Amino acid sequence: MVDKSRRDFLKIAVAGIAGIVAGSIGGFFFGSSAAQRRILELEREIEKLGKEVQVKLEKDLRVWNWSYYINEALLDIFSEQTGIPRERIVYDEFDDPNYVLTRLEAGRSGYDVVILPGYCVEIAIRKGLLAEIDKKMVPNAKFIDEKFLNTPYDPEGKYSIVYMWGTTGFAWRREVEEGVTTLRQIFDPDYGFLQKYRKKITMLEEAMEVVCSAKAYLGRDIDDWSDST
Repeated sequence: MVDKSRRDFLKIAVAGIAGIVAGSIGGFFFGSSAAQRRILELEREIEKLGKEVQVKLEKDLRVWNWSYYINEALLDIFSEQTGIPRERIVYDEFDDPNYVLTRLEAGRSGYDVVILPGYCVEIAIRKGLLAEIDKKMVPNAKFIDEKFLNTPYDPEGKYSIVYMWGTTGFAWRREVEEGVTTLRQIFDPDYGFLQKYRKKITMLEEAMEVVCSAKAYLGRDIDDWSDST
């Protein structure tokens, strides 16, 4: 058996086993036969890799993630498939990624794996807070869509792997007959929408959401954080 470090194993466990759990459910019950074959192939690769890697944890495995991002029942499955005792897995949640960056910058955060939004990953890379990932230890990375492999915040994909993707949209009550169809309604006071629904409009409680929405309204590149933007 190959004796790998704790960090090497974490790269298999978090990106590999969790991917099987999520992928198997959707693929087998709703996917095509091709998708099912890919899932079975991935499971065989993970099983083979698990036999080659001997896990030696000197302390607890600590993971830091956004609130409500996973069903914690997955931790039991993770424990069963990796052999790591459930009581040795410490799973904490946060609601402000900027606080996480502050902890990482201070050093000795105590966490082995941290799930961050793209802009925070870019900052963490620039400040040397992340270790490079050995992609050979993450066999299911080959199933990630190509458009997520070379992200603006980590162009070569050395320090991060996409875990989740989503978009932010508009929602409005049925009484709002005109609906929300343009950012101008939110950012242009001359449009009249803000005055009409004064004190009845809210945005996600994260500065980056507001700033990126404003940049999109102004026609600026939301991934460009140079002084010119």
